[in-house]
Amino acid sequence: MQIGLNHISIVAFYLIIAYFIYKNRSKIEFHKIYLLYRTKAGIKLIDRIAKWRFWKFWGYAGVPIGFIGMIAITWMLLSKFIEMLTKPVVDKSVQLLLPGVSVGSVGPFMFMPFWTFIICITIIILVHEGAHGVMSRVHNLKVNSTGLGIFTIIPLAFVEPDEKQLEKAKLKKQLSIFAAGPFANICTAAIVMLISAFILVPAAGNLLAPAGLDITDTVSDFPAENAGIISGDTILAVNDVDTLSVDAFILEMEDIAPGDLVKISLKNRDVSLNVIENPQEQDKPYLGVSFKQNFEPKSSTPIGSFVGDVVFYLVNLFSWLALLNIGIALVNLLPMGPVDGGRMVRATLDKTMKNNRKSNVLWLIISTGALALLLINIFGPVIM
Repeated sequence: MQIGLNHISIVAFYLIIAYFIYKNRSKIEFHKIYLLYRTKAGIKLIDRIAKWRFWKFWGYAGVPIGFIGMIAITWMLLSKFIEMLTKPVVDKSVQLLLPGVSVGSVGPFMFMPFWTFIICITIIILVHEGAHGVMSRVHNLKVNSTGLGIFTIIPLAFVEPDEKQLEKAKLKKQLSIFAAGPFANICTAAIVMLISAFILVPAAGNLLAPAGLDITDTVSDFPAENAGIISGDTILAVNDVDTLSVDAFILEMEDIAPGDLVKISLKNRDVSLNVIENPQEQDKPYLGVSFKQNFEPKSSTPIGSFVGDVVFYLVNLFSWLALLNIGIALVNLLPMGPVDGGRMVRATLDKTMKNNRKSNVLWLIISTGALALLLINIFGPVIM
């Protein structure tokens, strides 16, 4: 593996974190797989933002959106589980996201470029936790602390409202605080998609040209993997016909039948394979790959190339940012454990059911079921 500036910057990033941990070791809480650094930084900013009257209406609007999202993600996971039982091949719907050097999928894990991951996660966490803090102050609940942390190798941040005050608050206030984080992520995703649609995508159309299909994942024991195609490869042509865009690839594959021998031209080699019938669409060819569109600058001048590269990076960054905001919002809305959706359901049960024992039993069933459904969706496509 060739070591470049990207690898050096990643090492430097973790060295800076290690130095910060060492310097502040007396103030840091060390746990088995995570550590926390509590502070009061940002609380005054949260107080100032919370003074805007808009946030109370915004927070209450997030409650029905939160429950709709909860139903949507639960239904999606349940539908995928049913597909696993009834179909021979099921696309991965949920994967554990980790920072890597490039985009790729290995088993239950999806890797994305390191700095794109750090930028996205930083924005997502600040928006999510900031929303919890702002809504707590909107309802006159004390914010005890803010802070930073690390879960395994992933940076995190948090805002801690006063739990005793939160427990005593009215149900509608509790729900607006719990729903605020996911709702803020959904709103952020909407803003990001609007910027992409009206600014970045038109700019990309003028500055960038299709440059092939980057493989992000392969299905185990299917033609592409058996032929040696791996995540990170780029498809340039099929049967010597250029397929630099998704549309061109689809058009060329329409003339291919299951069982045909197909030549796939990659960036650094050619491979031949016999396509099979698509498990989900009869009489359609299937390679067993997932891919995304790659682009390159149209201009060959230094300035034109630089601007094209910047726009390409921003398009990718905003795509990831929108996707992750929605994904993290929906997972947080699952009715399980300590996540926001779980706290919404638990608060509703506690406030509406007089029998605490029945409430606890019902909560345990709901939470365990949601967790099992999530784990099945993460690991099921890998082991089934």
